[in-house]
Amino acid sequence: MALITATLPIPIPKNWEEHKRWYAVLHTFTPDGRHLKTDAIFTGTESAGELIYLTRARKIRDEMVSALKDHHFCDVQIELFSVQVDGFTFGLVDASKPEDNYESVHLLPNDFAFFKPWDGSFDV
Repeated sequence: MALITATLPIPIPKNWEEHKRWYAVLHTFTPDGRHLKTDAIFTGTESAGELIYLTRARKIRDEMVSALKDHHFCDVQIELFSVQVDGFTFGLVDASKPEDNYESVHLLPNDFAFFKPWDGSFDV
């Protein structure tokens, strides 16, 4: 799973542009969906300007994917996983609230929310 994502501290500071950190991320998994590793490379802050951090992030993400050896691209049902990068959680985490009859998992730090029937559809 390769993506570009950002982190932002909570509470959000007034000068949030200086604190919104962008990353090129590559999560790799075994064929049966177990998390192998996460590579997350910081590419800049929002204050640097979108053209700079996004251009850099796309290039790095594409290089990480191109460098993969002995891989196979396919749909895979993955297990929950979580890693810390610069003090932020990256991963697929359980966000369920049984007391509210709410069942979901969230891809962080994007905060994409996945729900049953677990078909890959998500809300942002």
